[in-house]
Amino acid sequence: MRASDFQNAPGPFPQPFDPARATRTLDDLAQGEGGFVPQGRLADLLTVTFGNSPYLARAALRDRASLRAMLESDPHTALDRIEAETLGAADAADMAAAMAIL
Repeated sequence: MRASDFQNAPGPFPQPFDPARATRTLDDLAQGEGGFVPQGRLADLLTVTFGNSPYLARAALRDRASLRAMLESDPHTALDRIEAETLGAADAADMAAAMAIL
């Protein structure tokens, strides 16, 4: 896993608004097949992310494969993939299909 690339995220990080939500999200990610338990700076980064964004916490739980894919690549490659997928929504057949892509 290339999560080590995310270990170099600049800091210091802000405090999470809802640390309990961050803990619940990380606990849920650790459960099940292929459970994900971040370590070190990556754990700090995800704690801040999930503790400050209910949307991103839910998205991580809903689409664990995308989270894993993002963390298996370097940050620039992950962002390039996200941008390409987002632009692909413009070619969707209808609004519902576009929202599913997004």
